[in-house]
Amino acid sequence: MENMEDFEGIKRIKNTNNFSTEFIYNCLKQYEKAIGTVELEANTIIADVAGKYEIEIFLNNDSIVVQRRIEEGKKEDKINFGEELKSVDMSQADRMVEQIYDFLKTLSLDGKSKEPITGVKKIFYVKQKEGTFRNAFTVTTENGEEVYEIKGNKILKEFVVNNIKAKRKDVTIQFENYEQGKFTIVKSPYTVVKLQKQENIKNLFTAKVDGKKIEVRADYSGNHYQVEVKNIVVGAIDSLNDKTKDSYRIEINSLDYEYLIVALTVIVDLDYEI
Repeated sequence: MENMEDFEGIKRIKNTNNFSTEFIYNCLKQYEKAIGTVELEANTIIADVAGKYEIEIFLNNDSIVVQRRIEEGKKEDKINFGEELKSVDMSQADRMVEQIYDFLKTLSLDGKSKEPITGVKKIFYVKQKEGTFRNAFTVTTENGEEVYEIKGNKILKEFVVNNIKAKRKDVTIQFENYEQGKFTIVKSPYTVVKLQKQENIKNLFTAKVDGKKIEVRADYSGNHYQVEVKNIVVGAIDSLNDKTKDSYRIEINSLDYEYLIVALTVIVDLDYEI
């Protein structure tokens, strides 16, 4: 269980470079804007991430441990892991555990890492509209301002993402080959992303954009998704109702891939009487 690759909320990595707690702390402190407040308490690093959880990083024999814990005075979420919907707070913490873990895995002696930690720049909410066909969505900001409208066309087998402010079509999502797990995201003028759905839910989709590998990973419940481009987190998708699959909260870590996160939200649970 040394690497604990498949565990959610706790990771352990062999400290092959014999990093000290102080060295790790100084490296993580540089990413405080993305992580949240980073403090050193005794021999433990505490990262106060968004929500009611925090992350502790400490040395244990020849390993580095990164794990989620509840903040003092807060109530822990009680769920059946792998079955029930995790809270957004827990999902955010688990994703940061993953990011810190990946950061440390590729951390070198000069304090640089191949997988830098990214923070959330925008938060949107995606809601399926009521109606006969239930194939339309609205995307709003945290303040309720509509930014995108998404409409599906069963005949053409596609969804169109319209930018409300700019009054233009931003993205087309083609799903004519959805039965083979194939989807295509087209962003004008030249970006084409061909997605292949995997049987392994932990690695739900793979694709390439501009020669860079895209991976969409899900948690064990299949309700929370992390999106990486070239092993760097660019966004995340949280289902807000695991029964109806009609509402989501999405995080945009890289504005360059906002279109990708919005489009993926529509197809991660695609089942709209198509």
